[in-house]
Amino acid sequence: GSIPHRFAEPPLHKGAFHYCKFEGVIMEEKFLAAVETARMQAEKLGVRIRPVADMNAAHRILSGHRESDGFFQLADKGRLDLTLEALAVKKQFTSLFTDQEANNALDRLLFNGYKF
Repeated sequence: GSIPHRFAEPPLHKGAFHYCKFEGVIMEEKFLAAVETARMQAEKLGVRIRPVADMNAAHRILSGHRESDGFFQLADKGRLDLTLEALAVKKQFTSLFTDQEANNALDRLLFNGYKF
């Protein structure tokens, strides 16, 4: 039989899903742009960092057991703010990552003396 009307889900606004998906893509683009800007700033400090090609690469780095490229050199220069980890835990970008990825980033930063 059919579901009684009172239990049926209200119809989703036709564009709602696409809007949310669109917003997510915009945030991913902003995150990757911020990573690239940080990478260029790090290079000016003499720290060479491989580019982060896409969000899959960012997820791989944050879910792995090793710090991002250039992490320790930037720590030595007191510039952990330029790391992938620091960008991933910024309030505007946390929704792009799982709790585990965010916790990994936070642990790495705190263990290396990052001040928020």
